[in-house]
Amino acid sequence: MKIAVLLACAICSIVHGDSFVSFDHSGGRMGDNLISYLHGKWVSYKTGLPLLCNYWGFHYADSFVLYDREFNKSHPYPEQRIDLDSQYRWPEMTDMPTVFTVPYFPESSWEWHENGGNWCRLFEVDWKDPVFREMALEMIAPRKEVKLSLPPPGVISIAVHARQGGNHEYASPQYDAPLKRPPMSFYHDALLKVVELYPDEPLFVHVFTDAVCPEDIVAEIIEGLPSRVEVSYRKENNSDSLNVVDDFFSLFHYNILIRPESNFSMVPSLLHDYDLLVVPKHAVGVFIDEMEFIRP
Repeated sequence: MKIAVLLACAICSIVHGDSFVSFDHSGGRMGDNLISYLHGKWVSYKTGLPLLCNYWGFHYADSFVLYDREFNKSHPYPEQRIDLDSQYRWPEMTDMPTVFTVPYFPESSWEWHENGGNWCRLFEVDWKDPVFREMALEMIAPRKEVKLSLPPPGVISIAVHARQGGNHEYASPQYDAPLKRPPMSFYHDALLKVVELYPDEPLFVHVFTDAVCPEDIVAEIIEGLPSRVEVSYRKENNSDSLNVVDDFFSLFHYNILIRPESNFSMVPSLLHDYDLLVVPKHAVGVFIDEMEFIRP
């Protein structure tokens, strides 16, 4: 948090009425861009500078309320960027109106340099801050009608986000990202452990996946489940480019979330308190040998 305090003090010392905070596009998928947006939103919130958005390359931006509510305009002002070097230095300030750009960096700790990853953690966001969370949820709300996949009433509901890759990535676990794209055995093992925690409760599981042929991975994930567990998944018209926004907002409506270190499902877990959150914690090769069970 020390970095965040220094960052806020540095910017606040030169606040101008025409200055803005902005953020880089991640170059990735919707979840990556939402993480980048939220980092920019946090700096805007802590400094009082308005957030300036550029939605070029921000996939599905027009599906969210933020598309209408945030500033989105060109500007003649110079840009100052946070320097993502090992010392986390904030660039030199000027007396001119400026756009302070927050570079993309992931929330997943295993992607940071200190763990052998490709990114530096620039600052920490207090995801429990009630004011910031309310602001974020107000902006990351559906701008258009969505078709939700909701659990039935009266059950303990479990959302499983099984990231396979669809047509976007190789449809197998990647050696360079085992926590982001774990094997299906992770979801299977996590789900069995969750079921053990609720031995007398009616359980409903919905598998959210970007797989083009979801029936194959679902069969692997739910193998060995007791008959008291009802299982659902989208059986047709499924891929990494279909139902993306619908599935994203559906995740908020479940009691329990089992997810990889994917920004798509990480965003709901940062803005919403699940009764139980299960995530991969450590991998040997592509196999997850340790998982974490998190309660609010």
